[in-house]
Amino acid sequence: MSSIDERLVVETARSLGSSSSSEDVDTSSPSDKASRKRFLARINGDEDRLIAEGRPWYEVRASLLQESDKAILRHIWRSLDEVITKHDKLMREIEDVRGASDAEKISLSNKQAASEASVARLQADMKRMQE
Repeated sequence: MSSIDERLVVETARSLGSSSSSEDVDTSSPSDKASRKRFLARINGDEDRLIAEGRPWYEVRASLLQESDKAILRHIWRSLDEVITKHDKLMREIEDVRGASDAEKISLSNKQAASEASVARLQADMKRMQE
């Protein structure tokens, strides 16, 4: 196991096996450390067994989650879905506003061009009248 995987396993084990995820492993009592080592050994054993069975990595990781973790993940997933839905709605509204704004800009630009042409005609008419 690489050091990144070991760190991940330690952090996962800490969050699964302790009442407080903010506990520091180094400040634990010897019995807590032994308990964590047994817990990590069980996780490693389960992981090795599942890998030996030919399970994909995501099934191996999912099997190590506790029910409380799964409930939290479902809640986070629903929250993420809500955020994405709101984001999509806002993006559609922005596109509608931009579309309306672009159409208004084109209309105003056309009116400006027509006004400028009218001013040029009036100036030409005034010059002709002065001559």
